Amino acid sequence: MLAGWLCCVAVRADPEPPPEVVTADLVRRLSEQMRERHPELRGLADASRAERLNAEGTRRWADPDVMLGGGLYRYADMARENGDLYYGVQQKLPVMGKEKAARALADSNAVVAGVRVEARFAELRRDLAVKLFIAAAARSEAVLIAADVAWLEAQVRLGRTRVASGTEPAAMVLRMENELDRRRLDWTNAVARRRDAELAVEFQVSRSGVGQGKVSRTGVSSGAPSGHWSLATGNSPSYSLPPVSDAVPFGPVLVRFAERAEPEVLRREREIGVASAAVQVTRRSQRPDLAVGVQSYHDSATGTAAQGMLTVTMSVPWFNRANYRRDLERDRARMASAAAQAEDARLQVRREVHRLVTQIDAGRREAVLMRDVVLPRTRRLQDSLEGLWASGRGELRDLLEVRRQRIEAEMAEVRATAEYWMAVSELLLCCGLEDLETVRELVGGAVKEGGMKR
Repeated sequence: MLAGWLCCVAVRADPEPPPEVVTADLVRRLSEQMRERHPELRGLADASRAERLNAEGTRRWADPDVMLGGGLYRYADMARENGDLYYGVQQKLPVMGKEKAARALADSNAVVAGVRVEARFAELRRDLAVKLFIAAAARSEAVLIAADVAWLEAQVRLGRTRVASGTEPAAMVLRMENELDRRRLDWTNAVARRRDAELAVEFQVSRSGVGQGKVSRTGVSSGAPSGHWSLATGNSPSYSLPPVSDAVPFGPVLVRFAERAEPEVLRREREIGVASAAVQVTRRSQRPDLAVGVQSYHDSATGTAAQGMLTVTMSVPWFNRANYRRDLERDRARMASAAAQAEDARLQVRREVHRLVTQIDAGRREAVLMRDVVLPRTRRLQDSLEGLWASGRGELRDLLEVRRQRIEAEMAEVRATAEYWMAVSELLLCCGLEDLETVRELVGGAVKEGGMKR
């Protein structure tokens, strides 16, 4: 019944197109699409635009105060002499630097908002690269399991033939049949993980929700054995892992470059500027406000001017001197806190760069060992034992043990390659770069320059 249900669900499909290798160009192209579609980036961009408009709209001159009034007198002569209708205007003067400090604070907030957009975009680009490598690794694992399923099917058919002829014990064939069923389950789970990883990339780029995938029967060209299940993800592209590249040397040049370019450090440093501007605003708020005014008094009966006045007014802030001092100490404490957080971010970057370089080296060494030493040797031995077993001169137990070692080595190579490139993606985020070649040129140029100086 289960086999019949699976046959009903299966849909004929064309072999899937070749996967796209995850490169810096692919990450850059998908990142630009993500910048346009990601709602969080759009929200941060709108917030940055609001802060910029707020800075541009900061007033250099305060609005003038217009006065209009009238007076009542007991005698008409007093109204004619002093005027019973008066009006005037008063304007605050921007001579104490309060308006300039407020504009500097608004400019600092606008800069921080812009840095916040770019920092978040860099983090999302890093996350996108990691998701791409996870999807590529999931596809590689599914392909390897599918090839192993095809191999086990062939060996089970051969084993059944030999059991029927009496040249092979049934227990060994039963072991292969159980292993085949377990590997089919592993392959089904690997296909589901691959589909989830590819949909995670699609969701990261377009934020349009989860796409629709389908299970279908494909040929050997799609990575699955003939007659077995594979994933057709509709219009979703598939990805493959690039081979590991060179190692990244750790040194002070790489650390300094990362300290200047890491998004979190940039954000913390810009927050120091905001705190410093807030200190200037609070310091200048202690200064008095100066204003000049003009007033004119008229007789409402005749319309003639009775008198005029020129006034200069000044606020008296000294009664709240203690409160202003506390406000200034508060903002200075905030600036010191921002500086301490920026220093902590720089220290974290140094530790993170060393960890990532170590992880890159470890992943590269493991991938190269499995690819160049372990796998060729294991595959040669497996081919030899397979030929001996097919001719009736070898033990099936030895063949299955070598096959197990080959599977472990293949999976280890895939995982090490994925971990290598994911660590590279995080290192590129710290350095504010897009490809590994630029990091190597940066470090190599600094090493050469240091050697020439010595």
